[in-house]
Amino acid sequence: MLNPPSNAKLIINKGANVIFGKTSNVVIKGGVEIKEGANVEFLGKLEIITKSSDEEIEKAKHHLALVKEKK
Repeated sequence: MLNPPSNAKLIINKGANVIFGKTSNVVIKGGVEIKEGANVEFLGKLEIITKSSDEEIEKAKHHLALVKEKK
């Protein structure tokens, strides 16, 4: 399991046979949950985008403001 079920946007269940080919370019906004017994192959590009916590976002905004002030 890559992310807790509550955050998963893509759930691949037991018994599934999923192959993303070598020329695939997959972007998943959220998490991925692959259940035990699923056969999954990622042969191409895979990008998983998850939202940071509100605290991490505020820290990044503060850091960006400091960087802009120095210019």
